[in-house]
Amino acid sequence: VFLLAGPATNIGTLMVLRSALGGRSTVLYLIAICVSALGMGIALNALYAATGIDAAATMGVAGELVPRPLAIFAAVVFMALAGASFFRQARRRFGRKAVG
Repeated sequence: VFLLAGPATNIGTLMVLRSALGGRSTVLYLIAICVSALGMGIALNALYAATGIDAAATMGVAGELVPRPLAIFAAVVFMALAGASFFRQARRRFGRKAVG
C-alpha cells in the first residue's frame, strides 16, 4: 500500500498537479489516492483472511519464488539498460567528446 501511495504523493508530483490542475483538483487527487490505498490494504487483508495465509509468515519468501539464474540474468539486463541510459544522457548533456 505504501508503494502505491508513496510516489503518487511526493511533493514534486503535488506541486506539478497544483500548478496544472489547481488546488481543488489536487486535494481531490490526494483523497482518491488515500481512499485507493486504504481500500487496497483492506482488500489484501480480506484476501489473506479468506485464503488462510499468514502475512507475517510470508516475509522473505517472495525472493525464493524466482530461480537464482533468472534473478542474476534480470539484474545483469537491468544494469546494462541503466548503464546505456546513463551514457546516452551524459552524451546528450555534455557532448560526445566528454563521454566515451
